[in-house]
Amino acid sequence: MATYDVSHRLYLYRIEAVWTIPQQLDRTHLKVYEKPELQVTEIMTEDNCHPAMIDSSGLPGGSESKVPVSAQLTHLDFLPITPEEGDGSVPTIQAIFVTPPNIVTVDQTHPQSSPSSIVAKWEVHQTEQNQLHASLDKVTSKKKSVGSVPARTIWQLRRQADTMTQMNQVILSCIPLWYSMILAFCYSDGTVELKKRKTQETITPDYNTEAVSSMAQAGFTFPTLDSSLNVALSPNHCIAACMQQDGKIKLHPTQYNYGSLAIDDKDQSQSASAALAALVLQHTTAANQYFCSDDIFSVMGPLSEEHKRDFIILMFQALNVKIDCGIVDDGNNQNHLILLGRSPFFVKTLSALHLLGLQGSVDRSLTSKMAWMVLNIKYVTQIITTIARMHGNIDKNAVRAEVVPQIAGICRWIMHFMVFLIDEMIQIGQEFQRMPASSITPQLLQEKFAAMNKPALLLLLSSFPRMMMKLWASPIQWVQRTAYGYIQNSNASPEMRKLYFPLHQALTEVPLDWRHFEALISEAQHLVRSCYKQANASADDRDAVERELLLGRIPPILFPAARRLVTDTLFAEPPSQGAQGTCLADKVDMAKILFFDSTWLGLTTSKRAAHWFDSHVVDVCQKMVIRGTGAHTHSLVGRSDSIQSGALAEDPKRKRQVRKCVRCGAYMEDVMLGLPGYAQAHVSWLMGVAKHCVCGNSWMLAPETKK
Repeated sequence: MATYDVSHRLYLYRIEAVWTIPQQLDRTHLKVYEKPELQVTEIMTEDNCHPAMIDSSGLPGGSESKVPVSAQLTHLDFLPITPEEGDGSVPTIQAIFVTPPNIVTVDQTHPQSSPSSIVAKWEVHQTEQNQLHASLDKVTSKKKSVGSVPARTIWQLRRQADTMTQMNQVILSCIPLWYSMILAFCYSDGTVELKKRKTQETITPDYNTEAVSSMAQAGFTFPTLDSSLNVALSPNHCIAACMQQDGKIKLHPTQYNYGSLAIDDKDQSQSASAALAALVLQHTTAANQYFCSDDIFSVMGPLSEEHKRDFIILMFQALNVKIDCGIVDDGNNQNHLILLGRSPFFVKTLSALHLLGLQGSVDRSLTSKMAWMVLNIKYVTQIITTIARMHGNIDKNAVRAEVVPQIAGICRWIMHFMVFLIDEMIQIGQEFQRMPASSITPQLLQEKFAAMNKPALLLLLSSFPRMMMKLWASPIQWVQRTAYGYIQNSNASPEMRKLYFPLHQALTEVPLDWRHFEALISEAQHLVRSCYKQANASADDRDAVERELLLGRIPPILFPAARRLVTDTLFAEPPSQGAQGTCLADKVDMAKILFFDSTWLGLTTSKRAAHWFDSHVVDVCQKMVIRGTGAHTHSLVGRSDSIQSGALAEDPKRKRQVRKCVRCGAYMEDVMLGLPGYAQAHVSWLMGVAKHCVCGNSWMLAPETKK
């Protein structure tokens, strides 16, 4: 850390965090350590750290001298070593000074000087140096040589040449970017410059389509801004927030100078590819540093369908996301569990795919709807499997009472989604019911479900969501057994029956036996894996196929499985008298499934769905309607929880708000301690699992509108 005082002294400090770890750990208790102690040590002090200009006038022999300049410090930064190999960077202290204008003009013939900024730098060097002079070796009476004395660590500040901006151009802010390899200078005249730290070279578009290093080099530049009091940049330096003279804030995004990415222009194909690569490069950097990437999508603007596809493929490659889940259940390939667990890059890729096709609250393109389904399937699977593991052996242990409010909405969403998926499959299959299976071509199948905007078939063919849905069977059976036991048990108290009734209702209100859905998933898995085995597809080949499915296309390798799923699996010839049907249509009540209302899932694109969401709010994390007709509330057990949960209900000053995702616009209840219907354990649970939206982005508070 570096500091500066009014006496033009520069101080260098070392800050260390010292942890106190006990020598003997008690394995019977959790590992709880004391908070670390911060130790601040002064390393060195440097005097005369004011800006100085070189003056060679009036001196004999033309010698030069440094003349102090009257200036005030405005910025002080400590620039660390960059991760780029071979750039020779060292820790550097950078100070920016501003020269004040002359208020009183002595000579009327000379105009009043305008303010400017001076950038001063000191490189921090650490060397080993012996404090004894070498001449001591000439002393004959000593017993040791100078070289035998251990050297000490010496810190040195090496002053670099100062640089001055143009007159009437003051640096308002200096922001280190890209692991401190790029410095962004925002000037008072509205100019924004990006400079390489090593060479101080200004980064400008260079028309290079072979190698891309930054968005500025690929053609994204800031327009000339108005004169401002202060300028700040977004996390990915795509948007400049400028404070005007009247105190108002204006946003100025970067602009792409080489045409438009919304159209496929063959003449601009190479420059467009370079621009997409630069956007993905910046997005990858943000993902690795846990930065928000919404500003990148904001300046990206509308993309053509081909450019959307290229962007997502580049994201898969840049983030190294592998989504193949294997073709055998031998325990060696656990990629589906890795993707289910902590997989932020996979979530970021799906979130981008969802955003690029999102056109409203429920209006999504085919690929956007596919990504949104996978995100929700991943989320609900993670919740219900985690709760099942918390109970140990679920064959012997029932669902605990305090967990019921946490999974009631999740179970209802799963059951309704099963009906929705089979409904979509039936509608797709009916398009081919009157034609022989041999006449169905890959192009015809692709055109049909793309025109219908129904990705159910893609979902069954894709390995990750299919394996997630396959994990639902055991927890659903466990929840069903527990709920049925409490509802049918005459000895259970009315409070317990009321508590477990939402679980029982969620599993019984749908016109579908979940075992038929499990059979459909198992058949789809068998068909897909058979196609992979017959084609002798490698892991990389399967991964490429899985990407194509997420992008809304059925690869030729999986066409036999897709054709079978929309024909023989759904419909078959009428069985002979007395024989039992084997296709899905013979096992379920198609009329009840087709007319079952699953609008609240937000997966149906229609005027009715848009009107419904205008008057209702669905909690995307708890999977329940929280505003509007039919809004759900939680039942609590125990007087203490009920009293505690109603503590804030009587506060008339508390404004009711909801959380809203800053990217996809999904809503969630603003759950806090004391909110009616939420016990303390439930609030703590939601603070962990719902700290982000399902799409992986942050929340903001939005006012609750009357629905």
